[in-house]
Amino acid sequence: MKKKLIGILVYLASAASVFALILGRISAARACTYCYYQPKVPDCMKQED
Repeated sequence: MKKKLIGILVYLASAASVFALILGRISAARACTYCYYQPKVPDCMKQED
């Protein structure tokens, strides 16, 4: 019984860690987009005459 409970807890902890990694990746990407957004330079501005 004790081994089964430990197995369930380990399974839930591993699922929670995967969820936390995914959530962290999504939130970090959004934070970079909102806080450090750098628009692209238009092609017409890159041309030198």
